[in-house]
Order: sequence, then structure tokens, then C-alpha cells
Amino acid sequence: MDKAVVTNQRRISSVWIIPGLALLLGAWMLFNSIVNADPTVTIQFETADGIEAGKTKIRTRNIEIGLVESVQLSDGFESVTVTARIKRSSAALLTDETQFWVARPRIGLGGVSGVGTLLSGAYIVLEPGKSGRRRIDFVGLEAPPMTPPTAEGVRLRLYSEDSGAINLGDPILYRGRRVGQVDAAEFEIERNRFRYDVFVESPYDSLITEPTRFWKASAIEMKADADGFSINADSLESILAGGIAFDLPSGAVPGKSVEDGASFLLYSNQEDIDRFPYHHYAEYLLFFHDSVRGLKTGAPVEYRGIQVGHVVDVSFSYFRDRDFFGVDEVPVPALIRIYPGHFQLDDSEEGLAKMKGLVELHTASGLRAALHRGSLLTGNLFVSIDFYEQSDEPLAEAALDWGYDVFPTQSVGLEQIERRVVDILNTVDGLPLAALTTEVRDAIAHARSMFDNSSAMIEGLGSLFSSEQTQGLPARFETTLEAVEAAMSGVAPDSPIYEELESSVRKLNAALSGLQRLAQKLERQPNAILFSKPAKADPEPKASK
Repeated sequence: MDKAVVTNQRRISSVWIIPGLALLLGAWMLFNSIVNADPTVTIQFETADGIEAGKTKIRTRNIEIGLVESVQLSDGFESVTVTARIKRSSAALLTDETQFWVARPRIGLGGVSGVGTLLSGAYIVLEPGKSGRRRIDFVGLEAPPMTPPTAEGVRLRLYSEDSGAINLGDPILYRGRRVGQVDAAEFEIERNRFRYDVFVESPYDSLITEPTRFWKASAIEMKADADGFSINADSLESILAGGIAFDLPSGAVPGKSVEDGASFLLYSNQEDIDRFPYHHYAEYLLFFHDSVRGLKTGAPVEYRGIQVGHVVDVSFSYFRDRDFFGVDEVPVPALIRIYPGHFQLDDSEEGLAKMKGLVELHTASGLRAALHRGSLLTGNLFVSIDFYEQSDEPLAEAALDWGYDVFPTQSVGLEQIERRVVDILNTVDGLPLAALTTEVRDAIAHARSMFDNSSAMIEGLGSLFSSEQTQGLPARFETTLEAVEAAMSGVAPDSPIYEELESSVRKLNAALSGLQRLAQKLERQPNAILFSKPAKADPEPKASK
């Protein structure tokens, strides 16, 4: 008979059931508190002006969604770090496009804002973005953004070589109507130019196409011509605060719509958009060995008399961080801009690439840029592009990387031409101008003497016509005419003399008719004047029967 085997089994004591349940409940409560806790964010500001821990609230759309918990200096003591807690219901607003700034009273050209904070105190504004990844650390703005991230419209970048008094918040105008504003204005040191981030609100963003041009609209234009005097100005706001206007150049048609981030050139005035109506261009660096005195920024670049671009800059700044090359002389650099549209190519990236290819091809065949004198009076120069049979070889240093394509140049000897002109002027100066002047003076004196004699003659004729005898000539002439008229009245058709004369004329005509008949008869019968009658014929003898 089998025996039972007895084993000892370990059992959990019922004493641990309650602590275990408590542990599970605590873990669940911890997990629930973590998941459902209000998120904490950190915001960096330059100063803590108006911000107080436990008092300053965080709002969006004027609804309270958080509270500042602490304010302390950053590690580098260059800014302050604000720690705030956001309500869990608003946690979805915390993305990498979210913006924070402090709402304070502000007065500017754009108006007055934040007046309500005079009574309620400053607060932090949360501006949510359209989308983005979750984020809990932010860098706050020192001023409210000009355009909220959620605004409908298009954001563009404009570039200019001078500021032209364009500031943050200046209006964007379309034919005098405000349709946007300048969001940012910065100077790019690397490219030596100003950059403006602008926003054009919907539905006016549809007006921005590739041919659109922008210009500074902060000036008053006065014009006087044959039609009269006129003054053209933009809105009062743009005159006081500056502004940027846009439209299509004359004769242009709307093109392809642009997207956010599109770049445009900012022109100085509206006239420039017709002078430079194209958007795409190529910049070339020229090196001249001739004197560039008279070559100014904006001078035309011409191809056989047709303008295809203009001069952008003339300076030695392009030698920055480089040694001056050349042993005997140092060339002068000039930057030019050429537009493919002037060559009837498409104003696009494709047209620009085609123009660059043509330039590279033809420079190998003698295409060069040279300086020419536009006017001897003003001394202004311009750049002429043409083919030269004996073209100069491109500089060896042109193969270096200057940041721009190098266009080969041709020396045309402007100084020699000017020297010849000076020689001609010196020759003219050596002419006996003093003797010629004396002869001219003598001729003028002789002409004056002749004029005086003519005056005396005219005075004599005046005396003759003013004498009594001359004055009586009209009366005598009238008397003579009356006598002639009386004599003519005696031979009138109804006068006796006229009737007698008419009878005599009839008789004379009759006599003449008789003489005419006599002449005709004598022509037929010459003996008619001796024999009034014609002679009888001679008798003829008759023969006997």
C-alpha cells in the first residue's frame, strides 16, 4: 500500500493583500496624475518686465489657459527663464510654431494696443501655430508679431540695396489700399543688402504673380509737363510711416502664382519697375584697366546700342580677403546685371540659364565688355558689349572664384581718345581768334553804317511823301480820270458819234466786199477790165451740101 508524500507549500499571507492593493492603487494614481497633469513649459525673455510668479497669466484669444509659476535668470545671465503651467485642455496648442510674447501698452504708427493691461496688468499671450511637433521650451518675442502664424495669405521676401526708411509694420499697398504689412526688416552683412519679410493677406495674395514688382511708396512725386502740373502720392499712412507698393509693370500680364517664401527685388520707385521690368537676371564681375571715372551705379549696359542691363556697383570691395593681383597695375572691378528678358528670352530660370550659356559661348568668339563715353559734356560712361576681332585675352585671375561669373573686358583706349579731343581743342585755341574778332567787329560796324544810310534814305522818302505836291497827286489823278471818263462817254453805243462810226464801218465792209468780187473776177478773166462783156465765138465755115 502506497504511502502519502507530504510536501510543504509556500503561500502568500493574506496580510499582504491590502498593501498590494494599495500599491497598485498608488501606481495607478501616479500614472493618472502624470498623464492628466497640466504640462509645464519654459519661455526665454530678454527681461521680466511685467511678469510676476503666481500672478501673471497666460492667455490665448483672451481666454486664460495657464499661469506663471517661477521667474529666474538664465545660466548666462543674458535673459530670464519663465516657467509656466498650461491647462491640460490646451496642451495641444504647444507646438514648434507656437509663439509667446508679453502684452503691454504700446503706442506706434500702427496704432495703440494693450490698453486693457493698464488695469488688469501684463499677461503672456500664446499664439498657436497651424501645425507642428509637440514642444515645451520656447523663446518669447519682445513684441507682438505683425502677422499671426494662422493668418491666411502669402509670405514673401524682398531685397534692396538701401533701406529707404522701410520699418517694421509699414503697410503693403496695392493701388493705394492696404493689403498687408512688413513683418521683419534685417540687414544681411554677407550680401550687403536689406531683407524684408512681408505678408500679403487673403484674398489679395492672388494678385502676387511672377511678373509682380514691388517699390518703395514713401515719397511724393511732382511732375510738370505740357499737360500741366501734377502731384502723385500714396496714402497718408505711407507718406508718414513709409510703405511698399506693388503692381504689374506697364504692358505686363499676370503670370504664375507664387508660394510662401518667394523672393522679389524691391525697387526705389515706380519708374524703375518700367526701366527694369524683369525679375530674373545674371550678375557678372568686370575688371577694367581703363579709368572708370564717370562710371556710376545705374549706368546702362548696352549691346550694340540696346540696353540689356545696368551697373550695380564699382568698388574695390570685391578684393576683400584677397591680394591685389597684377604686377604693373591693378584693374578696377565693376559689377553689372544683365536681364534675359532684354534678349527676348523667357523671364524665368530656364531663360536665365539659356542666356548664361550664350554668354559663355560667345565670349570664346570675342564677345567683350568695354567702357564708352556717353557724353563729352557730362563725362558719364556706360558699358558696351560687342564683338571685337582683336579681343583682349581674359585675365588669368578671372578663373578664380570671386562669387560671381567674370565677364571678359576690352580696353578701347578712352584716354587716347580724350587726348586726341584735347589736342583738337588746343588746335582750335591756337587759331587767330583775336584777328577774326576784329574783322567781325569791322563787318558789324560797316553793316551799322549801311543801316544808318538806309535810315537817312527812308527819312528822305518820308519827307517826299509828306510834301504838299505829293499830297495833291491823288486829287489831280482823280480829275484826270473824270476827264477820261467824259471822253469815253462820247463813244457810247447810244451816242451819235457811235452811230456814224457804225454806218461808216458798214459802208467800208460793203466796199471791201465789192473789191473782193472784182479781184475774183480778174483772177478768172484778166481781160475783164478792158472788155466789159465776153467776146463772141469766131464763126466756123460750114461745108457745102
